[in-house]
Amino acid sequence: MRLQKLIISGFGPYASTQILDFESNLQDKSMFVISGNTGAGKTTIFDAINFALYGSANGSEREGKSLRSDFAKPDTNTEVELWFSLRNKQYYVKRSPQYERPKQRGEGTTRKSASAEIKDIILE
Repeated sequence: MRLQKLIISGFGPYASTQILDFESNLQDKSMFVISGNTGAGKTTIFDAINFALYGSANGSEREGKSLRSDFAKPDTNTEVELWFSLRNKQYYVKRSPQYERPKQRGEGTTRKSASAEIKDIILE
């Protein structure tokens, strides 16, 4: 499997949308390293990839409800989008966990249902 692009929104420590464009940044390189200080969000990148593919995070202590960023604005959706290729086919996955978010107006929370979408991309 070759990762092409990952978009994380309202996920883990990432309150706003973050785009990791592996394809354009890595070009023809076959290996990369994700590095940074403790708490920088490295594990969250792997959680996002795993969540997009399998519907659960890497670590057993992280589950769908806890994947929403505590810092995300009420109108920010918690979702992960992943483009990847496998065996000469390209795929797109968009997944969102079930979570509670503050209401945009008034007090309390509203529940957002989990969703998942996968597409194989036909190349012409």
